[in-house]
Amino acid sequence: MGFEGLNNPNNSGKSKFPNIEDYASPPERKLGGCLTLLLFVIIVGSFINIFLFLVAYSQVSNLNDPYVNIGQTRVLLLCLGGLQFFPLIFGVGLWNYKRWGYQGLLVSYMLIAVINFLFGEYTQIALNLIGMGILIALVNPRYNALD
Repeated sequence: MGFEGLNNPNNSGKSKFPNIEDYASPPERKLGGCLTLLLFVIIVGSFINIFLFLVAYSQVSNLNDPYVNIGQTRVLLLCLGGLQFFPLIFGVGLWNYKRWGYQGLLVSYMLIAVINFLFGEYTQIALNLIGMGILIALVNPRYNALD
């Protein structure tokens, strides 16, 4: 009943059913070796930084310096440690081919560069900008393949 079109001479040999070739193939999704290594370093580095900020937070109460405000130092360490979650989240997003992961990584790079500037860590700013340049160079050729 539903298969009349298969043997119909007017059909010229074409089936009513779609072929797999009729569908467009998705863009090729390969991170590449360098981008995979960079994302691995970003994700593992974020975990290490979060751990180090938690260790530093736990050691603040052991300071016996009268010029250090322990409450403010703890809040600062919590804020800086919290900022390390952004590269972790956005790195995982880029690993899963999301554009928000790439854009978020760029914003977090810039935010961390501004914070390093406020603390006077100029070497860290240079390293941060080099990392951002490497990320841009590795992702921009594959930007259209991102969701």
